[in-house]
Amino acid sequence: MFSGNYLKKRRESKLLSQTEIATQLGVNRSSYNSWESGRSTPNQKKLLLLSEILDVEPSYFESEYYIVTNYLQLNETNQVLADKFVENLLAKQIKKESESKVIPLFSVRVLKDVPLSAGLGATTMMNTSMKLSILRKITIMTLLPIFTVTQCCLSTLMMRLLLSMKQDLIIVGLFMLSI
Repeated sequence: MFSGNYLKKRRESKLLSQTEIATQLGVNRSSYNSWESGRSTPNQKKLLLLSEILDVEPSYFESEYYIVTNYLQLNETNQVLADKFVENLLAKQIKKESESKVIPLFSVRVLKDVPLSAGLGATTMMNTSMKLSILRKITIMTLLPIFTVTQCCLSTLMMRLLLSMKQDLIIVGLFMLSI
């Protein structure tokens, strides 16, 4: 990967300005500046010209250049040691990163048979007369001899209704549950 920092260091070591190099390359100074700042990279042709102007190999501008050149200068024994050292560093880094990604869990109380509704994203308001009419229907259902509702069923129906009611009608619902 192209390194603008290496380009800048080499240009400064040769005591050249951005404008001087840009002129020799046939590009404007802002284009050259974008290479040094890392916003863009030169094409292959401009990269070869840069290496000639700055008297370096084209691979010099690669961010891995120093790692590779230093590694290749090591003898075989030291290359093996360098490989092991890098592997150990990576293992420690991965272990540290995985430890820092642990998310603490909290106890959760699971509720069963709780009626929920996703809805349309907006709250619908029932007026008081509609809520009272629903309460009357539930009461009538429990009084019909043909249609018997157990206390458990009635409690579930009332709880569903109470969840959608305002506080003033909750008292009425609780009174009906106690009957």
